[in-house]
Amino acid sequence: MAFENHRWYNLLRQGRALEVMQQHATDVKDIQPHFTEPVYNIEEYKLLYPIPEREWTLNADVTQNPGW
Repeated sequence: MAFENHRWYNLLRQGRALEVMQQHATDVKDIQPHFTEPVYNIEEYKLLYPIPEREWTLNADVTQNPGW
């Protein structure tokens, strides 16, 4: 699946996105120490997209994803 631009979605599906991105951030910080701490800081709530306001205002049973 190299170069197919699907890696992020595969990591999400496999539940490995946080683990892989945190390791990548560690590797990048070792190579380029001038980057500040927020670089590659992915929080768990960012693994889900926010639900558009229009959708949850039209349907009272839909609630916003946590963190958004």
